[in-house]
Amino acid sequence: MGSNQSRSNYRIELHSQIFFSGLPNIFITINSCDLHYPLAMKFAGVDLNIDDLLLNQMPKSHERAAIVARHPVAIARFFNRLISTVLSTLVGYNINRHESHPDGGVLGKIDAYYGTVEESGRGALHLHMLLWLADNKHPHELRASITNEIFRENLIRYLEDIIKEDLRCFENENIALDPTTIEKQNHTLLSICSPILCPNDVNFDRQKRATICISPSQNQIHHHTSTCYKYHKGSNTDNMSCLLRYPKELYDITTINTETGEILMRCAHPMMNNFNEWFLLACRSVS
Repeated sequence: MGSNQSRSNYRIELHSQIFFSGLPNIFITINSCDLHYPLAMKFAGVDLNIDDLLLNQMPKSHERAAIVARHPVAIARFFNRLISTVLSTLVGYNINRHESHPDGGVLGKIDAYYGTVEESGRGALHLHMLLWLADNKHPHELRASITNEIFRENLIRYLEDIIKEDLRCFENENIALDPTTIEKQNHTLLSICSPILCPNDVNFDRQKRATICISPSQNQIHHHTSTCYKYHKGSNTDNMSCLLRYPKELYDITTINTETGEILMRCAHPMMNNFNEWFLLACRSVS
């Protein structure tokens, strides 16, 4: 985020965008792990065949950590390429012409976006981004529209399509998980170093379901850390509430309260961070 002055400039830019486009509709965080991403290793100079990658070709975990530490510029270039590709393909936004692609992306047609890049404790880059949907409704219009049953049902279908907190929709006769007892999976089941699935593969749908059933258990399960309680005052640690509001309430269906406007998304795991399936497949970790 840089200096206080740069953060102040970001706020001015964001307020200007809100003044021009209205309130944003979607907040997303892209937090890909460069330690486990084959393309990051390629940018850092590791000789890999990305199109025909075998897991034993990847350096060991401690070697990957050393490579990332030695090549910060290459990793920054990788992150820039990743975000640019996500914007131009998944989001469907032409960053050169500043307009949405005619068919939009996995979130629909986007009118504008605003993102800031931060570093984690070890220096890994991640992006926080706000998105404005095309034909964005004013909050007062949206509040009035949700009283219409057809609009409300369409809104729920849209939200459940782009936001997942429940793995049951990806299960089939060959893939079944108990969402309340998901534990961190052994990475040999599905390595996060594995190549990204190809949509043209005849087994893509089955592989996608298997990946999404396992990958969130590796990347999307919240574990409490000191960050969860960094604003807690006092020495009493009993009954402290998590800053990120975990554990979450469980709901069998998505509902919208027409009086308050509150949206309660279907959720089957109290510690699972919500995700978009397509961003998860491409970035390995996203919320």
